Amino acid sequence: MSFEYISGVVVPVHDHGPIPNHHLDTCFGCGPNNPHSIGIEPVFENDRVAASVAFEDKYEGGPGLVHGGVVAAWFDDLLGFVALMHEKPAVTAKLEINYRRPIPLGANIRSEAWLSSVDGRKLHCEGVAYGESGEILVEALGLFLRVGAEHFRGARTDQVSPYPESMYESDEYYP
Repeated sequence: MSFEYISGVVVPVHDHGPIPNHHLDTCFGCGPNNPHSIGIEPVFENDRVAASVAFEDKYEGGPGLVHGGVVAAWFDDLLGFVALMHEKPAVTAKLEINYRRPIPLGANIRSEAWLSSVDGRKLHCEGVAYGESGEILVEALGLFLRVGAEHFRGARTDQVSPYPESMYESDEYYP
């Protein structure tokens, strides 16, 4: 089985400390306290971020199939964890999703994502989703830009930040 739209090149991960298993409690992709969350639970293995999912009926697009926008959101979040794994907090600048086959609702899907190259602040990430029999369903390419904590300061004026103020005094994204 070969990739059609991605290189498959994997930049090795250097030693890193603990990485959170969600961005925010209310994150749409991974937030445990968001009732609409897709439920990404990342696992870090072999220089990659991996996650499995069986999309629920509420994510239906075409009859019996997962909505393409939900698949894009899944990869947006999964690729974001790649940046964290490399200790380079970043935001999405560009996301390309190549839908090779439709994803049936309820099917067990395994996804992997990795860093393929770095160019200054630019992090080039790739990902793939495999179906139950190992066939490639989706290939994803993402361009992420490294940011510091100041990028998020004041973004939510309607609630108290879940992060300590000291976070904003450094270039660390997570406390």
